[in-house]
Amino acid sequence: MQRVFLDTCVLYPAHFRDTIPRLAEADLIQPLWSREILAELRRNLSARQPGDDSVLAKVDRLISTLNGFFSDALVDFEVRPIGEGLPELLHPDTFLLDMLDLAPGQVIRLLYRQVAEHKRPPQHIQGLLDVLDRSGVPGFAAEVRRRLD
Repeated sequence: MQRVFLDTCVLYPAHFRDTIPRLAEADLIQPLWSREILAELRRNLSARQPGDDSVLAKVDRLISTLNGFFSDALVDFEVRPIGEGLPELLHPDTFLLDMLDLAPGQVIRLLYRQVAEHKRPPQHIQGLLDVLDRSGVPGFAAEVRRRLD
């Protein structure tokens, strides 16, 4: 299992935030994040509707759920320049493509399950891939489409 430190840019888009934990549920990765990452996530999600206490309560529940489900994910992380003992820095598109190469059947099944468990659109795999494409992982979306053809 690969340990993966997740930045806010991966936790912010709702469909990323759903896809990445599914990789952890399948024991493909162990997600890690810091208090600073979660604080940034809280700021960004609650900024959508400033002053709305119900939004803030939902965001706090989301963060609590993430920490509860992945109880070993919270780590102290010292910011250092890249290359000073830090793991490789990957763009989410590159990371998801690596996961797809490593476990193609599992990743595609997880995407189908993600669609099946959603109450709102997208309601089909092509719709999810469209959303992921627009969310910053076009290479991953294109490669999954290619493998589905």
